[in-house]
Amino acid sequence: MNLFQKFPQGAFSPDGETFTINTAHTPRSWTNHLWNKNFLSVFSQSGQGYSLQQDQNGIRKKLTKGRMLYFIENEELYCINGLASEAIYDKYECEHHTGYSVIRSSIKGFSFSWTCFVPVDESCEIWQLEITNTEKFSRSVRIIAALNTAIGERQDITSTSGEWNSELEILSASNVIRHGAWFHHATDGSKEKGFFSVDRKPDAYDCRRSAIFGPYGSPTDPVELKKSKKLPNNPAEFENIAFSFQMDLNLDAAETENFVFANGLWENPDEIRKVKEKYLSPGNAQKALEILKKEVRENNSGATIETGEKAFDLFVNSWLKHQTQFNSTWARIYYNGFRDLCQDNGNMAFIHLDQGEARLAETLKRQYASGFAPRGWCEGQLIEQNYADSPVWIVNAVYNLVMERGNTDFLMHELEFHDQDTGNVYEHTRRAVEYLWNDRGSHGLSRIHGGDWNDMLNGAGTGGKGESMWLSMALLHALPMLRELSGLVNDTQTAEKTLQQSRELLDAIESHGWDGDWYIRGFTDSGRTIGSKTEEEGQCYLNTQAWAVISGTGREGRALHAIESAEKLLDTEKGLATLSKPYTQHDEEIGYLSDVRPGTNTNGGIYIHSNAFKIMADCLLKRPDAAWKSLVKILPFSEARIPFSGPPYSLPNSYLGPESGYRFGDYGGAWITGTAGWVHTVIMNYLFGIRPVWNGLLVDPCLPGHWKEASMRRSFRGADYDIQFMQNTALESMNKDSEWKIIVNNETLEGRILPCVKGEFYRVEIVR
Repeated sequence: MNLFQKFPQGAFSPDGETFTINTAHTPRSWTNHLWNKNFLSVFSQSGQGYSLQQDQNGIRKKLTKGRMLYFIENEELYCINGLASEAIYDKYECEHHTGYSVIRSSIKGFSFSWTCFVPVDESCEIWQLEITNTEKFSRSVRIIAALNTAIGERQDITSTSGEWNSELEILSASNVIRHGAWFHHATDGSKEKGFFSVDRKPDAYDCRRSAIFGPYGSPTDPVELKKSKKLPNNPAEFENIAFSFQMDLNLDAAETENFVFANGLWENPDEIRKVKEKYLSPGNAQKALEILKKEVRENNSGATIETGEKAFDLFVNSWLKHQTQFNSTWARIYYNGFRDLCQDNGNMAFIHLDQGEARLAETLKRQYASGFAPRGWCEGQLIEQNYADSPVWIVNAVYNLVMERGNTDFLMHELEFHDQDTGNVYEHTRRAVEYLWNDRGSHGLSRIHGGDWNDMLNGAGTGGKGESMWLSMALLHALPMLRELSGLVNDTQTAEKTLQQSRELLDAIESHGWDGDWYIRGFTDSGRTIGSKTEEEGQCYLNTQAWAVISGTGREGRALHAIESAEKLLDTEKGLATLSKPYTQHDEEIGYLSDVRPGTNTNGGIYIHSNAFKIMADCLLKRPDAAWKSLVKILPFSEARIPFSGPPYSLPNSYLGPESGYRFGDYGGAWITGTAGWVHTVIMNYLFGIRPVWNGLLVDPCLPGHWKEASMRRSFRGADYDIQFMQNTALESMNKDSEWKIIVNNETLEGRILPCVKGEFYRVEIVR
């Protein structure tokens, strides 16, 4: 299966850090995500998308709904940023870079370049607009820059107002913030306030959305602006807000004019003055962009690989790391998911270790003293959905970070619990496992309650008796991790206890989980089996087959047999489906999973999270070519994606499954998914097999047979490694660890743990 760098809608740059889209009319919105820890802008190939600001409590305020640039010449209106018919553009491109975006267009003898970015340390969005008259004669032109806002839409528009603030020289709008449900009127006097500013005094302005669109227009059809050809300097009261500036220009032949705009949310005038001084002064916006580029390069400068698969290498070394960092910072955008942030930040270990530790620490503050952890938090409040799996991800995340760091400092870091008490990170981890161990049902398996990893299985355990085979496997996987961590802090009692617990849990899984060809998914409150061949729908679930391997389940060859059964029943040319025989009718004991359309999401969709787990299992079983085959199918730039509906530079959460008809293989939700972190970790730790353990880096590769040579460069605990892999024989016969020869700085290594001394450089050759 081929991997592509060029596509009908665009191509990657030679360094992989830019994807240039050659049309504004992509099959769907192809967005870039521009962010710092407090501000996020989503920017599509035509500049559409939203922006929002968050505080440390997860309260998020939305500012932008869309961005528009128009110009008017000789009473004719044209759209600069691709919202009009493609026929008007002599050239149109959108460059999505890791960290910023640029739209370039040529229309009627004008060329435009519009750069959008979020600076590294301010809660605002910056635009740089360049316009050039490419004709050989002078021309007069009117530029309209508009920001369609969401101010007022968070509650209602009865308190919205917008005006030109002559003191600050900005357009400003506000709305009273009401707390609680939409029909409540609880207020504390606070307001959400947005602004739009330009680096000079505009010739005209407006605050009303109706001044651009009229009552029935849209960004693609700005009805009122087409009629008026200018802005009327209106404030706004009790209506939807769209900020807009008008700049009238006279441009000589080949003359260029530059503008800088800023927009964001604000509370006091000093914030506005700071933004204007910092970014709207000549040259300062470009300096801020260069600082941003440098930070992104540094953040993406961690471990890199080279395989000869050019598109794969560029994606892993750039966009995949970038997407993982985004999810570490912004979780799922519309809320902060506890289990999501645990996974995202555990997978940050060798991308940005400091950020991973800091974000995980903030997440753990929402854990209860009992060890239970909520679904997440939003608007300053916890989200309680009775999902059962949040605690188990704490162990995996903490373990990854500690093994990368190589000391117990993070384990000893003191954090409060959400409800009462404080405890260090180790205590948070220990209590998570203790809670799960005490929350088991009649088969000795973990209770599922209102769902686990598959939150759509929300009908199986509402009575408190249903059990999850997958969560039991995940707990079995977590127990030896906790045992190792407990040894590091001299907690011998926990170390001994977890050893016995592992034996007991493994017995329960093997006694009640094997269905003859695969592992079941669990039991409902009534004791009915989920994921069995005796069921008419929802038979073989992918997750329990992969986690049978990951957790060390699978006596008498069952784990390999389970994976092979999953491939037989679930594999397609687009990736592996989440389950066989998707549900087609409502099932009270299954829940929402039985109500979504077959082939969608986890009801038979190709969920990439599950595929990553399966690839990890392949690597642990030393099935390199099976791992590569499954990996290629889920990549957003592979042959499996033809026709390309989604952006090739970003992993979605899923693709539609075979039961979805003509939508089979179509792209799911982009960017906001833990898929990116898991795929990156599986590639580095299991496919390349350079895995952090307490004593150093474990060498355990599972490279596909057609990679005769490959390399990895990474830093680890202050040491630098240049690791070269060379294969001289077909991998089918290379399933024994002894067949790898490891040479470090020209000396053969005994064992499989690479040496690690801070400040040292190691050239490593791994040969067979």
